[in-house]
Amino acid sequence: MHSPTPLSDASYAARIHFVIELAERLHAYGTTSQRLEGAITSVAQKLRLECEPWSNPTGLILTFSDPLRPPGESDTTRVIRLPPGEND
Repeated sequence: MHSPTPLSDASYAARIHFVIELAERLHAYGTTSQRLEGAITSVAQKLRLECEPWSNPTGLILTFSDPLRPPGESDTTRVIRLPPGEND
């Protein structure tokens, strides 16, 4: 039987996609900015990514880099416009 590959071994793009998806869902469910940013930073670190998140009521800015590559070589920024979430 083939065991699944851990997400931390996935491609750089796949790891970024996972973190973005998580951030969008946390935002949609009304997670506070402080908690959302903390969770995203923690998950990114576990996936061997550096991420600088910024959250507001209608969007996210997520800047990623690969700590194993020279600065500037792998920088990726995503600006995501979202409908306002509900506080939970």
